Amino acid sequence: MPLDTPLELLAPAGNLECGLVALSAGADAIYVGAPKFGARASAGVSLADIEILVVAAHTYGARVYVALNTILYDHELREAELLIRRLYLMGVDALIVQDMGLLALDLPPIALHASTQCHNASIEQVKHLASLGFEQVVLARELSVEETKEIHRGVPQVRLETFVHGALCVSYSGRCYLSQKFSSRSANRGACAQHCRLPYTLVDASGVEILKEQHLLSLKDLNRSSILSQLIGAGAVSFKIEGRLKSASYVRNVTAYYHRLLDDFINTNPGSYRRASCGEVNLSFEPHLEKSFSRGFTTFQISKGPCKEAFIRPESPKSEGEYLGVITAVKGKEIQVKPTPLLANGDGLAFYTIEGTMLGTRVNTVLRENTFTVDNPKEMRVGMKLYRNYSIQFEREINRPNSSIRTLPITMALKALPWGVILTLSIKQDRRPLEVKVSLASVLEPAHGEVAVERIVSTLSKLGGSGFATSKVKVESNGLFVPLSILGSIKKQGLEALNRALRLRNIPKPSYRPSYDSVQLPRGRESLSSEANIANFFAEKVYRSWGANELLPTYELAPQDFVPLMTCRHCIRRYIGYCSRSRQAKSFPYQEPLYLIHGKNRIRLEFDCALCQMKLFAVT
Repeated sequence: MPLDTPLELLAPAGNLECGLVALSAGADAIYVGAPKFGARASAGVSLADIEILVVAAHTYGARVYVALNTILYDHELREAELLIRRLYLMGVDALIVQDMGLLALDLPPIALHASTQCHNASIEQVKHLASLGFEQVVLARELSVEETKEIHRGVPQVRLETFVHGALCVSYSGRCYLSQKFSSRSANRGACAQHCRLPYTLVDASGVEILKEQHLLSLKDLNRSSILSQLIGAGAVSFKIEGRLKSASYVRNVTAYYHRLLDDFINTNPGSYRRASCGEVNLSFEPHLEKSFSRGFTTFQISKGPCKEAFIRPESPKSEGEYLGVITAVKGKEIQVKPTPLLANGDGLAFYTIEGTMLGTRVNTVLRENTFTVDNPKEMRVGMKLYRNYSIQFEREINRPNSSIRTLPITMALKALPWGVILTLSIKQDRRPLEVKVSLASVLEPAHGEVAVERIVSTLSKLGGSGFATSKVKVESNGLFVPLSILGSIKKQGLEALNRALRLRNIPKPSYRPSYDSVQLPRGRESLSSEANIANFFAEKVYRSWGANELLPTYELAPQDFVPLMTCRHCIRRYIGYCSRSRQAKSFPYQEPLYLIHGKNRIRLEFDCALCQMKLFAVT
């Protein structure tokens, strides 16, 4: 990587509040859903709110990306085209897209990022996207550090974005049709019903029950904080937090945690990296990942063959939280725990029953250091581990109005002249100096006695709520008296001018894209299955221009029994201890194929051990 490489912390915003919170906690970019056509249908943000976020972000040199990453039907293309034009005119920095049909529309020169829904899991795919002018590619969550490094070496000109935290899809993104099959709700259209979070019974072909009512497709949540430096070394430059359906407190906590982590890394590698945006972040709380929603954590570094790390939590898809200790006594509603936890009335608790099911309760009253009452102790037993999945005290701390404040340090220089005052404001943003000068005409009288410079400095330094903070104020009074009203007016005028200059500086530059029909598909991809997710006339036109001659429409338009409903790296056969690639591979005692059963739904499992993949097929 070249020296001074900018690193981007990319935070989610399901609404205006979350976007502003993410910026205050140190995000270098935020991603929001368009009012329509985003992969989280219930997390669309209005155009008016997106425009507010653009203005706020550009003050710090941060960016706003809009997810328009569903597949589109023919009747939606015109509306999508008009929406993209409006987003471009309001200064949105890039679109995150999946549907290749968009390339054939009359789009403005806005930057395009390839959604993870595009199945960006190979050098060939990323090269193809680069040839189309995509500036940033969101890598498949399944890729390891080494695989990320290989893609960076193969396509060094493209910025690589990788997920570092949040919920995980068990299927390769863009290749999941489970929800469409069983609920007529398309994951590719932003309406996933999350069948992967349901409990399933695993049986073999002869009906032998292997596992009963377990969440065998429910992955833990991603947490790559421990390998962030390795991902940077592998060539990733944008680090994405999942969570457009999460609360503002979640966004603030997780963003602040990774903000500090990135800063620490940059400080230990001086000159090699920098942040992609500017501003100083002050926190009144200590970020703690376990205090926000999680199903337990995994780095999701899946190697081919056996893995030491557990990727699923079969007991429950609910939030587990932070470990507190072990229950030592249960007396009615009174519970004792060791070691002594710091609990508060209203805290949410979680525990696992003897049968392995996760249940929850809430602290009613803290009686002593290690003793408290709960509202539902029925299943609680001595020896059980206890977790806290909601901390009332932490939520109060993190939701205070000023729990995260971001400011830009500026210097001011005031010069008083007989005809008025000149104020110069300077800022060093993105290692580039920016200076504005404003003046205000007013007849100034000589001061009677010594000029109170401290009064002028104090007045100019009060910038609360402006997003700026003074690092230095220089005053050249020339023996003249400057009234407070003049100081207030010139300060206001100067801050407005500085804000305008920052927004102008950070307007995104037009992005060049070659004509979509000037490239070809990678060799061997002339025949495309329904997994290409071709849902409209323009997408078909684009793929044919690339050399595809056999095309199947997306599963949503033409369901087919032989198409896998999921393609996963998570493997149930490996999970139950029978990975065929293990050096100590055990003889498989069950009759294949294996099936997952939930209610009336029956799913056949197929294991491709050469590719280390598991595929799911509906049984009709």
